[in-house]
Amino acid sequence: MATGTRSATQATQPSQPAQPAPPNFSVLNQYAKDLDPSSHEGAKLLREMTRARTSDDDRLVVTLDTAKEVQDHFMDEGDKFAWGQLVSAIPISYSVDAAGAITTTLGSIFHDELSLKNIQLQASMIFGNNTVPTDQAQIDTLTVPNTLIARQLTDNTDADQCRIYYQRIRAISIADNIQNTVDKDTLELLKQSESQYVWTTPSGERMRDGPTMLFVLLEAINPSTKVRTLALQSKIDTARVSDHGGDISNLLTHMESIRILSERKGAKIANYELRLFDSLLRDDRP
Repeated sequence: MATGTRSATQATQPSQPAQPAPPNFSVLNQYAKDLDPSSHEGAKLLREMTRARTSDDDRLVVTLDTAKEVQDHFMDEGDKFAWGQLVSAIPISYSVDAAGAITTTLGSIFHDELSLKNIQLQASMIFGNNTVPTDQAQIDTLTVPNTLIARQLTDNTDADQCRIYYQRIRAISIADNIQNTVDKDTLELLKQSESQYVWTTPSGERMRDGPTMLFVLLEAINPSTKVRTLALQSKIDTARVSDHGGDISNLLTHMESIRILSERKGAKIANYELRLFDSLLRDDRP
């Protein structure tokens, strides 16, 4: 038989089963699809993605000492619930080459040095009126609005608005996940920073951007903030009434503002009441 031909017997032999293709995790992960909360399946998946801890004891305690545990937890949640590009591919900067092509540098909330502005600019393209820049002029004018006003979506057949709608659903689900996971003290601190991540539509609907909320949370317990927190505590330990014109009320307001700022950075000031009392007596000491 000449080389390159097949016998009839060979031709009728069953072929070997094809090797399975490498798994596509975006397909295997049921949470990665566009989720419509008005559908039975979408509502079910969103409930699973945002399920609340059953008791205060089960909630995640967020402090500088638990920083790694907290970050690892939300990294796992992000992988499980397909938070995807909203937390791992955030635009950090744009550059334009001689031909006008734009290159975008991306970063992860968990692994890269990002600023609050980076996260808010991404949110402004999902909730606000900003769009992905297409030229240098748009890059130069890309800013975070002083007041986070959300764009009202009105056309459910427009491809761009549909994309934004599903991005909003996922971003809000991240916020709900955080809200239903962390301890009550952390929720109070997050509430004090709402102006950084809550977008409001002209009709008054309030929407929380989860990636920004996550950034605020992780930044508060970033180990690099420990030095700054100790510096704040030092201010309390050296405060005295005479530094505030002898006005006790001004001193107390100053002390309280330091306490709140320290807690926003994820560290409570130990024995705050005793330190407060001590500051009232400091001028009487030699």
